[in-house]
Amino acid sequence: METFPDSIIPTILSLAVTFKERKQAHVENVLDKYAAEHPKSATDASVVRAQATAAAGNFLEAAKSLEAIPELRHKPGMIATIVALREKGGDVQGAEIVLDNAVEYWRNHTGDDVRSTLETIIQVLFKPLESFLIYHHV
Repeated sequence: METFPDSIIPTILSLAVTFKERKQAHVENVLDKYAAEHPKSATDASVVRAQATAAAGNFLEAAKSLEAIPELRHKPGMIATIVALREKGGDVQGAEIVLDNAVEYWRNHTGDDVRSTLETIIQVLFKPLESFLIYHHV
């Protein structure tokens, strides 16, 4: 890891072995520590942590990890992922809150490119939102 001190890749590769050994807590601790020590790679570490957590079956913890990334949590793809994780974890009400917060966020953030942004959001979220509402009779 000393060869590439600013890269998260060596850390991820070493943690892959740890993850296969089912040492999830150790993986999470190392990624949390890495994020604290390398602020420029904190987002990457948080996304990898969420992925490992979801792979271990803890979908709600994975959703919380993704929600904690301020620069990504309002992006359409991230919203869809968080909703899916919450739904898979059995937190339908939490998934609905995420969707409500996303709608509110995008209503309040306008600019010159609002129309294209809203069109993108509608395209990305409409199908998952439709499926969610139909499945849960919301």
